[in-house]
Amino acid sequence: MNTPSVSVIMPVYNAEAYVAESIGSILGQTHTDLELIIVDDGSTDRSRDVVRSITDPRVIHIEQANKGVAAALNTALALTKGALIARQDADDVSLPTRLERQLQRFREEPELAICGTWATITDATGEPTGAHEHPTDHAHIRYRLLFDSQFVSSSVMMRASILAEVGCFDTDQRVFEDYDLWSRIARAGRTANLPEHLVKYRVLHTGLSHTTHNADERVVEQRRRNLRHGDTTTEERIVELSAHTGITHQHVNSADLRAVHHFLLGHIDRLTRDGAERRSLRAELKQRLMGFHLVPHTGTVSSVLDRLSKEFVLCTTSLE
Repeated sequence: MNTPSVSVIMPVYNAEAYVAESIGSILGQTHTDLELIIVDDGSTDRSRDVVRSITDPRVIHIEQANKGVAAALNTALALTKGALIARQDADDVSLPTRLERQLQRFREEPELAICGTWATITDATGEPTGAHEHPTDHAHIRYRLLFDSQFVSSSVMMRASILAEVGCFDTDQRVFEDYDLWSRIARAGRTANLPEHLVKYRVLHTGLSHTTHNADERVVEQRRRNLRHGDTTTEERIVELSAHTGITHQHVNSADLRAVHHFLLGHIDRLTRDGAERRSLRAELKQRLMGFHLVPHTGTVSSVLDRLSKEFVLCTTSLE
């Protein structure tokens, strides 16, 4: 087999009901020059039998003892040959033109390091229930990555060369391996999401997002890492307040709110020099910081007073 242009990596754990469809969606892509590396991470159902039944020579199947999704992904990465690496989860489905459309974007943009797509959210039966439509431009992706993942994992394609620079998936269970890697890649290269629904993202009650007991703590820890990158002078207290925005409604004083605002404005100013992008990101930041409380909410009057107080503090900080 010649060196494929795209290597697709798929971790599998107890996905017998969905893995055949997921594999079929990759093997049925309009771009056919690919390899699909499947790592079964100690499944206890019939997932292995389903995968073993696939006879397409582009499929490489590895089985290992259960070590977790990050370790399974790293096992797959070590076997990849393509210059571009795509991620696919065993319960999700890629539309036929997904890889072709992403390859086109990488050819058009040599500086692009990672590219995702929009996705249709479905239930266990595949019925649509919503959509993930993350920002498509680099500045907004970088800014929002400070607080949450901005890629649907099953939609991601990345350059193999960027991994030599930033490393592989982190097996540290204090963070989510995908959010952590996307954050590191975004600091090293250009990012994008295609504004096309090219993936069906299946939400299951048995999925990691529903079964991870410390999900909020993992997000906060990743936020700390992202916010601390390149900053060694900001007080730890201000970083902590910033890392918890939107997760807990914290009571702060005006000095702390001003300090958090100033800290995050600095991140925005380092992200982009474009005036329109800065204005847009600053407006997003203002809405995020409205989640803090300057005045305890005991009724309608106190809520209005709290909002007016925050408006004043944030306005005066922007003028400094």
